Amino acid sequence: MSKGKVSILGCGRVGVTLGRELAQAGFSVMGSTTSQKRFAELEEAGITPVELSLSPAFTGNPDDIRRFLNVDVLVVAMAPTGTEVFTYEDQLRAASEAAAEAGIKQVIFTGATFIYPSNNCEVREDDVDPDNCSFMGTDWLKIEQAIASGAPERTTILRLAGLMGEGHNPAHYFSGRPMAGANDPVNMIHQDDVAGVIHAVIDQGIVGEVFNVAAPEHPSRRDFYMMASEKAGVAPPLFEEDARPYRLVNCDKLNTRLGYTFRYPDPLTAV
Repeated sequence: MSKGKVSILGCGRVGVTLGRELAQAGFSVMGSTTSQKRFAELEEAGITPVELSLSPAFTGNPDDIRRFLNVDVLVVAMAPTGTEVFTYEDQLRAASEAAAEAGIKQVIFTGATFIYPSNNCEVREDDVDPDNCSFMGTDWLKIEQAIASGAPERTTILRLAGLMGEGHNPAHYFSGRPMAGANDPVNMIHQDDVAGVIHAVIDQGIVGEVFNVAAPEHPSRRDFYMMASEKAGVAPPLFEEDARPYRLVNCDKLNTRLGYTFRYPDPLTAV
């Protein structure tokens, strides 16, 4: 018997990892993709694939859209996208309104710790500065407000640190490139822990909350990327000693509110 019905909007690394875990736990899981070429991959993970997109509203077969929204939980795990016609913010607002109209009980959004300023200090969930929450042109506070616009009381936001896990070693992105702030702390999270946190949020029926999702240990950038480069078999970054602004993401709320135990608390042993 199914434990409940979950739809995952955006089946990248997090979406597929989550879908596999939930399917194995007894949930009925649907997952969106923009290409039928990925159907076999999703089916192998226990996910029922649906070809959908947001343009900015749900676009696809009307019956598929109805089935996709006829669930208990909607997890929005799609990466920032958009076109000249509509923005990522527009897409999330449309998804939130569709979820509210469909009566979905829980909406869970995978956001980012980029919302916090880099002020050389520890940051908790309440430490958002509305005047300093943009990264590479994306205003993450507006993004969170968009996904919660339809039903904020049913929406939980997870602010993810840098992702790592099977098939994703961040050392590849920085190999041989200059890296400032060699002694600054890193904020990382294993994709299995992201899936574990979302699973816990669903099981406990958590709504209307915000959680930082970062490993509790914060090794230096030098230590982490040296280890990651060794594991990947690539040249390490070109470390620079010059200090740069940083943030250290505190995740205590995951323990106090969810009672969550990390599978990979130390990025050095998880990469």
